[in-house]
Amino acid sequence: MTHFLQIGNPIEPASVKFTFSAPGWYVSEGLLITILLITAYLLWQHYQRNRYRRQALQWLRKQESSLLPANESGKLLYETDTLMKRIALQHYQRDTVAGLQGSEWIAFLNQTCKTALFDETDVQCLKRLYAKDTIDKHEIDLFINKTKKWIKTHNPKRVQNTVRVTQKAHHNNND
Repeated sequence: MTHFLQIGNPIEPASVKFTFSAPGWYVSEGLLITILLITAYLLWQHYQRNRYRRQALQWLRKQESSLLPANESGKLLYETDTLMKRIALQHYQRDTVAGLQGSEWIAFLNQTCKTALFDETDVQCLKRLYAKDTIDKHEIDLFINKTKKWIKTHNPKRVQNTVRVTQKAHHNNND
């Protein structure tokens, strides 16, 4: 029985040297470099496409820092609304955006985001702005924060046809 347990020393094969000179490694290197270059290019494009967002947010922060201490929150609200209109005119069809105001404007802003940011309070806030009524500073702060989120999250490709239909109906009623 002990004879079976004594097999002896195992015979080890000769060691194989590892080198990167095999053709498969050249292909792998080429694929990895290609993937890295494509990824870098796509990230750069994304960064460039969103440059207007960074500039808009920077401009809005500058306006906040200059107008809030000067107690010109109404002017800040006006500038904020105008900024969103300029962004919308640049990234959506002009005939869709140009005539929007009030609840249609707020509906458009909500349709260009994944989640609705603005509500009836914002419609009333803008109406009071253009009627030159007093507006609570808290409402203005909320509107500006919603605007910042809209600038960061709106999708330039996302516009539903309901805004265009509503606008056409509005124009037909005025004729």
